[in-house]
Amino acid sequence: MGIGRLEVQEAFGSWQLLLTRTLARQQDSGKLRADADPERLATATLASLEGGLLMSKALQDETPLAIALDAALGHLETFAGTQ
Repeated sequence: MGIGRLEVQEAFGSWQLLLTRTLARQQDSGKLRADADPERLATATLASLEGGLLMSKALQDETPLAIALDAALGHLETFAGTQ
């Protein structure tokens, strides 16, 4: 039996919350700029990785996931703080 929509929503919600909280802590410590939006960054990161994972599975090639990870990290780095 496959996973249902509610389970998927719950999983994404948990991952989103984890990423958001982690980025907010980074912001509090000065490692992420004050003008960064942790929730939006978490959404962008998660969406990029999930898209890369889906493509990698469909193509049976890890390259799309690696590219998505590089892109997500590059985007996050543009919000690096001074610490």
